[in-house]
Amino acid sequence: MALPGLHPVFPSVALRAGMYESFYLRAVSPEEPLGLWVRYTVHKRPGHPPRGSLWCTFFDGADTRPFQHKQSTDALTVPPSGWIALDEAQFGPEGATGTCGGARWSLRIAAREPELRHLPRAWMYRAPLPRTKLTSPAPAARFDGELELPGTPSNAGGPPSSPPRVVELRGWRGMVGHNWGAEHAERWIWLHGIGFEEDPAAWLDVALVESKNIPIIGVGEATVPSMVAFLHHFIGVDPAEFYQKVEPTWKFGIKFVWGPDADGFTAPFDWGRHSIGGLGALEAEGSINGFSVGSLLMMANRTPVMDVGGQPVSLMKYLPFAYHLENIRFVRYLTELAERRGVRHVDATVAETVLSGGEWIDHLRTTDGQELRYDFYVDCTGFRSLLLGQALGVPFESYASSLFTDSAITVNRDHGGHLKPYTTATTMDAGWCWNIPVPESDHLGYVYSSAAISDEQAAAELCGRFPGAGEPKQVRFRSGRHARAWHGNVMAIGNSYAFVEPLESTGLLMITSAVRTLAVSLPATWSRPLARDAVNTYLARRWDGLRWFLAIHYRFNTRLDTPFWKQARSHADVSGLQPILDVFASGAPLSRRQPAIRRMAGEVAPLFYGLAGIDNVLLGQHVPAQLMPTAEPTKQWRARKRAAEALLRHALPQREALSAFATCPDMLRQLYEDPDSWAASDRP
Repeated sequence: MALPGLHPVFPSVALRAGMYESFYLRAVSPEEPLGLWVRYTVHKRPGHPPRGSLWCTFFDGADTRPFQHKQSTDALTVPPSGWIALDEAQFGPEGATGTCGGARWSLRIAAREPELRHLPRAWMYRAPLPRTKLTSPAPAARFDGELELPGTPSNAGGPPSSPPRVVELRGWRGMVGHNWGAEHAERWIWLHGIGFEEDPAAWLDVALVESKNIPIIGVGEATVPSMVAFLHHFIGVDPAEFYQKVEPTWKFGIKFVWGPDADGFTAPFDWGRHSIGGLGALEAEGSINGFSVGSLLMMANRTPVMDVGGQPVSLMKYLPFAYHLENIRFVRYLTELAERRGVRHVDATVAETVLSGGEWIDHLRTTDGQELRYDFYVDCTGFRSLLLGQALGVPFESYASSLFTDSAITVNRDHGGHLKPYTTATTMDAGWCWNIPVPESDHLGYVYSSAAISDEQAAAELCGRFPGAGEPKQVRFRSGRHARAWHGNVMAIGNSYAFVEPLESTGLLMITSAVRTLAVSLPATWSRPLARDAVNTYLARRWDGLRWFLAIHYRFNTRLDTPFWKQARSHADVSGLQPILDVFASGAPLSRRQPAIRRMAGEVAPLFYGLAGIDNVLLGQHVPAQLMPTAEPTKQWRARKRAAEALLRHALPQREALSAFATCPDMLRQLYEDPDSWAASDRP
């Protein structure tokens, strides 16, 4: 199939006007991890002639970095049988040729599918709005030809460390794209896929619709350890770049200022290991604090990075951790990463959802007149749930009988450079307060019930409890989930499907779980059998399990006797976990019971964080139970604890440990690549 006869826009633009235009191709090998990205672009400032740029990027999965080069020129023309020529480089319906940074290519193009016009009306390509226009002349194409790459120069200025390379393109798959406009879009986020294992003829074109007029909620985000695997292995985020651009801090668990103990209790991420011993801690000290190495590190505000003779030695790969993230920086980085990977970003605000039948979205209409049509829609519109809830009418099922809070006030507070290696959850009069440390400050949020306290009272309590806090911001929410996450050709992810207060850093966890589930369940075509019911059942059970787990934080917290907490202790619905609570009362910890009991407990109720999570929260709050007998004398437990405490004397505070990682790249490599590291593979 021949490519359509496109007409370049730049030659007809008046001198006084500004504009940009881009012709580009993407080609990937069907057999090896090789890919080519070439762009022929035009940029014209108002009152100036157009100027062209040629971009060449070659990816090889066996190399640590791609070949990439850009060169600009004033020699910009339209060749007789093509679309654009930059010096000797040309691009047109028959193929593409060019030289850039020592790379040389000569490619033939055969289209397999007709042109894909992303704007649904022809007049929209002529009208002033939208200001950015795009089309894919060949959304599925075949490329044949040759690419020559220059050798890599040696560091010493001698012969090349790698010789020049010739890459033969034989049946490479890809696409040809064309976009232009009066101004360049603020961001392009675009994804193109082709040559799927189940259906080699299928292709995928994804666009993100986002409005810059809807701001990011600028609060700190806490995560759980599975986020580490998701970021660095499931989606392939480079750890060194991530640390540089996002500046995460480490979280080894949660400190709960909760329950009857004056110091509260720790919930470390190594809670399933009992490396020092939970029963011994309860017998010797009357508290679960200090039952693991992670717990001791949290209590000492230290990390598993040791100072040994003035040199840093990392034990990070042996202790699970998560990230604290400054949300604006994190979202900005993910947006930039998506752009680099070719996801197209549409800056628009959805004004109307147009249905085709009761369960199918035909298209979206935006405030600037665009009509956006796609095969599948992912609803990430937050609490508004524009597609799943409002347009498709999928009912919402409340968790209000278990979780009484519905509001939050957030503030930032200077921490004086002290980066705690954990999230703090503090009991407040009408709820609780999180504290998430990021490099610049502590991010705090008071989660409360508006039925128990006014907004003004909540702000006054928060600022009184934490002097020096900044200007408060308010968030309203509701806890619960919609009856289905996937309905018709829409799947809702994040707050648009479900939400519970972020007591256990679960919002991002559930987003990653939904993303993984969608990635393995989305069919190549609608004619294939769907896993939709299985996806809905799985995600609903996960969220319901989370509901019950959070509810036991409220039902058994005896720290305060305010009206809110009295009501929580008497009325918070924990019925979904009642069978587990009965087993716990008959013998605790659950994770130290006989295998048959553990198997039974795992079947009778949804366990979001497993038996170890239930043990930690209930024992930390001193929920009455018959304790299992200890298997050793108390003095033996104390000796093991002293040995662990001796290790802590060499442990660095978080800021010093992060600095050590920044100056010792090998420690970062060991953490994320060593085979014996918990963070070295994708374990969801």
